Amino acid sequence: MQVSLRTKIVMIIVLVLILTIGITDIVNSINFRNNYVEALKTNSFTIGKELKMQLERLLSLNLSIDEILDYDTQCRQVVKEYPMLSFAAVTDMNGKFIYHSDSTVEDGSYCNSVLVKVISEGNDRVVVYKEKNRKHYGFVIPVSDGQVTLGAIVLELPQDAIDSKVLVPFAYSLLISFVFFIISILLITMAIARWITTPLNVLDQATQSIIRSGTEASARINVQSSDENGRLSNSFNKMSEALQKTTVSKVYVDRIIASITDALYVIDAEMKICTINEASAKMTGYADSELLGQVVTILFGPDQIVPFMGDNLAGFLASGKLHNHETVFMRKDGQKMPVLLSCSVMDDASGNVKSIVITAKDITDRKLIEDALVSQTRKLTRSNTELKEFVYIASHDLQEPLRKMCAFSDRVINKYSSVLDDNGKDYLERIINAGVRMQTLINDLLSYSRVTTKAKAFNTVELNKIADDVVSDLQIRIEQTNGTVDVGLLPTIEAEPTQMRQLFQNMIGNGLKFHRPDTPPQIKVYATIRGQKTENSWEDELEICDLTFQDNGIGIEEQYHKRIFGVFQRLHGKDEYEGTGVGLAICQKIVEQHNGEIKVESTMGVGTKFILSLPVKQKKHGDEQNEN
Repeated sequence: MQVSLRTKIVMIIVLVLILTIGITDIVNSINFRNNYVEALKTNSFTIGKELKMQLERLLSLNLSIDEILDYDTQCRQVVKEYPMLSFAAVTDMNGKFIYHSDSTVEDGSYCNSVLVKVISEGNDRVVVYKEKNRKHYGFVIPVSDGQVTLGAIVLELPQDAIDSKVLVPFAYSLLISFVFFIISILLITMAIARWITTPLNVLDQATQSIIRSGTEASARINVQSSDENGRLSNSFNKMSEALQKTTVSKVYVDRIIASITDALYVIDAEMKICTINEASAKMTGYADSELLGQVVTILFGPDQIVPFMGDNLAGFLASGKLHNHETVFMRKDGQKMPVLLSCSVMDDASGNVKSIVITAKDITDRKLIEDALVSQTRKLTRSNTELKEFVYIASHDLQEPLRKMCAFSDRVINKYSSVLDDNGKDYLERIINAGVRMQTLINDLLSYSRVTTKAKAFNTVELNKIADDVVSDLQIRIEQTNGTVDVGLLPTIEAEPTQMRQLFQNMIGNGLKFHRPDTPPQIKVYATIRGQKTENSWEDELEICDLTFQDNGIGIEEQYHKRIFGVFQRLHGKDEYEGTGVGLAICQKIVEQHNGEIKVESTMGVGTKFILSLPVKQKKHGDEQNEN
């Protein structure tokens, strides 16, 4: 049995309307019921609170809870004024009735264990329970004499009262929905007949005419509307005219392909390139003859995963397309180039893969901009952090020596303006010491800030020459401590010479300073070169120089491994070891300026190892090396 389109549409709409109206009515009924129940709960608790206030007011007159006269009348009055309540009672802590609203009920108690338990707990609660096969809501409000909970007020609300209130609105809602349903079906049936089935019948007749007469037939239809049927009619008329003309020529298609600015490749089922455009050769540096007939892997590196071959082929063929996939092309000159790749599968009449169309967009400029933005963001973050540290130090640490100078100067002026005795001389000495320390702190802080503000361009630096010069400068200190400095073969890297000299000076100087009293310091400086992958897959690996300064000194507890790199952070008293605690902070800043990192490994009483990881060659894009 053939069912017409209009019948199918009407059936679907009827089903949707039934589901929509039914679900809407049910949801509305549930919401109405819930809202009504919540309103009754609120109202019942309000009534109970009023009874509680009356009862506790009487209890405050030193009356016992069972000595209040005629409180049963009050309970009956409440049930009379609020018809939704079926019963009101005052009970003791065990659920035994003291007063209640039903004169036909003799004194007794609640038998429901859940309700009795809630009464004994002494909290405001709503209890749902069954009594005589009827579901009730029990509202429990504890009553006290101000010190001890004596019992509770219990108000009962039967579920029947709620059902009767909800049933009437639900019935009216169903009636209105049914009327709306009948009217909607009639209007929809008329609209479908006028706007859909009639124009489609006209289109079907025109199509049958073309089938009978062939493409020579100039069948046209006239549908006076601007909706989808009207557009479909116009499209049919244009198709009918186009069938009488020649198909699009290959030259026309080739010109469109040649005008595309992105690289376009068409590969066959054997993954060989069969068609390219002009942009393809320009992007990769190959001539047309070097690409045509080659396997598409020529565009990728030897170890690179092709997104539509190998393990990725099955998933690609299943979806039939790949959009905006970031990958890397390998140019003829060996340079890597980031591209944005899109692919789509073209099947033959049997559903087999006929060819794959690939478009590639060069995104090198975008990647360089992204790298520059990331680098600039890091620089701004670091600068903001340093600025906060500087402000904190300037407003706290540098104020202490200044306060001493002012305090002792004031004492000299007030007490020893004419003749200075021993105390006056002591104050002057303290002023001088504080001033010297303040100057030292300021100088070290300036040295720390100059690492960034006075940075110069990176040059080729021979680390062995830097190390030899520093060891020569520290020769007297080495002899005084009977120490040794063993420098291994160090590489040549791109760095700022002055900062590298300062780095070696601080690291070797720390090894000489923090030695064990009974053990001459032994310092070893050596380096290893390793490869490190970059964040961008299209860039080559970076060569990293791990520069190690190892000593046999006092060691550093693990909990202080991060703290030691803070400005003015000291682990020892100034009388025990000289310095202000800026040296390692300067070292860390120098390493960060060279796009490296520093870490520490140490064992108490054995020694410390500082490992400085520095790039052998600095990146030429998106970096900060020429910014002062």
